[in-house]
Amino acid sequence: MTLHELITNKGFDAIQAALTAQFASGHIEYAYRYNDGTVPSITVWLNYGNIPATITIAEDATMSLTYFENGRNNVQKFKNCSENDFSTMIARAADYLANGNFGIHNEWYSTLNTN
Repeated sequence: MTLHELITNKGFDAIQAALTAQFASGHIEYAYRYNDGTVPSITVWLNYGNIPATITIAEDATMSLTYFENGRNNVQKFKNCSENDFSTMIARAADYLANGNFGIHNEWYSTLNTN
């Protein structure tokens, strides 16, 4: 699926039942929203034990991850991202929230292009 299909054509809706069930089983709160604008995007919010993570991807292939670690708000920005990168980031962020260690995904994370 292309980013246009995922965002503008609302293809992300097709996987909501699976994501909702997955996050509910891990006690992770989950919400998402399509964002209109010059460059359409989609934002996913995850929360576990009052620790949030937010992932946004836009049709121009930019993606951001906002998360808290050691009492600090961290924002990472990436470019040239795909739908697969977005899906993987959602899964990795959920793992981070549940396990408290984003470092276990360093190999995958380091392959993304940063802004």
